Amino acid sequence: MDLGADLVLLSISKFLAGNGTLLGGAVVGPEGFIEDIRWNTTEFIGAIMQPMEAWMTLQYLETLSMRMEKHSANTMAVAQYLKKHPKVVHVNYSGLIDHPQHDLACRQMNGHGGLLSFVLKGGMGGASTVMNSLKMIVHAVTFGTSRTICMHPPTITHEHLTPKERLKAGIDDGLIRLSVGLENPEDLIRDLDRALI
Repeated sequence: MDLGADLVLLSISKFLAGNGTLLGGAVVGPEGFIEDIRWNTTEFIGAIMQPMEAWMTLQYLETLSMRMEKHSANTMAVAQYLKKHPKVVHVNYSGLIDHPQHDLACRQMNGHGGLLSFVLKGGMGGASTVMNSLKMIVHAVTFGTSRTICMHPPTITHEHLTPKERLKAGIDDGLIRLSVGLENPEDLIRDLDRALI
């Protein structure tokens, strides 16, 4: 909010909880607006988070800063590896100096987080081959868990768009989104290295 946002939406299910075991969300904003949201939604979704999930969230929040430091460090190591790989066309990660919003990200954040995307040569075929060759990194559409997860946006989150619309939106057919977890980064790089042969 200090950076000028009027409303902040948080998925507690992702990095805040950190392991994909619960569902939760939060809306942060001006009191009057939040009260309006609360009164208009409680009849549909309930008044409170499930007590067990609320308790688990409190437990997970105790390690959030430590986990985010590890996510960020691991993601930087993976991003630097991918940037040098000959089969990778482009890496999108704000921690890399050549990212167009690197300076802005450095001013706004303490770390660059656990999400990156990269474009492979070979389009959908290249992406499919690599993803199917991974052994340690799992396929899933979520992100922000302790395990490293990959997904293919052109066939999952943006599959409803035409190829022309995807290209206009910057969703290359060879794009893979990677949510880097808390594993040893050398193990993750070894898994990617095997898959990128």
